[in-house]
Amino acid sequence: MKIRSFLFSMLALCFIGCTPEEEIIDDVFRAYLETNFDTDGDGLDEAEILAVDTIICDRMGIYTLDGIDEFVNLRYLSCEGNKMLELDLSGNPDLRYLNCSANELTGLDVSENPELEFLYCSENHLTSLDLSNNLALGVFDCHAQSLKVTVDANRKFDLSQLPGFDVSRAYDWVGGTVDGTVLTFNRQNYYFVDIEGRLCGGAKYSYRTGLPGYGVAFTLYYDPRDLE
Repeated sequence: MKIRSFLFSMLALCFIGCTPEEEIIDDVFRAYLETNFDTDGDGLDEAEILAVDTIICDRMGIYTLDGIDEFVNLRYLSCEGNKMLELDLSGNPDLRYLNCSANELTGLDVSENPELEFLYCSENHLTSLDLSNNLALGVFDCHAQSLKVTVDANRKFDLSQLPGFDVSRAYDWVGGTVDGTVLTFNRQNYYFVDIEGRLCGGAKYSYRTGLPGYGVAFTLYYDPRDLE
């Protein structure tokens, strides 16, 4: 009897999914959504979520937008100045406008957003960007991209550690040389000052995004004190 009861409970769990609102795991983001889109005060339901086409949640201290894939009709998203490490927009194919600047993103995939016309992603920690599927893009800003890396005693770093990085797309290296996937920072560095004002060794490069006329410059840097 206990085994039968256990199996029944497990089978029931297979058919019970999370409600759309339960997919939202960031408390601040959930509170924003409920304040702006919960029209009847009983929590977000599917109809309310499907009605949302614009989300503006700038500078709110949000760590993640997990669950935003539920908003399949989203066309305008501004989440500038938060604390996000990643952003998954694969479930938002109608997105036209995205501003995710001034976060802590180390990667950004917009390959599932072919209707994107405006993209602002400056002041993050991106090291590459693929825009080959964003032919509708008209306005683009991706300046001030830098990422601190850990080098070995010979100031070497394996570029294959970077998410989505294609070494064949990187060119015009300054401050380092590349052999295969290994970057060696020069002794006479291109210097970079980090957000704490420390002078670091750096290497900058340009990157082909796959969309003609939309190249991007990135910087990798390390703290020389890490070698002491």
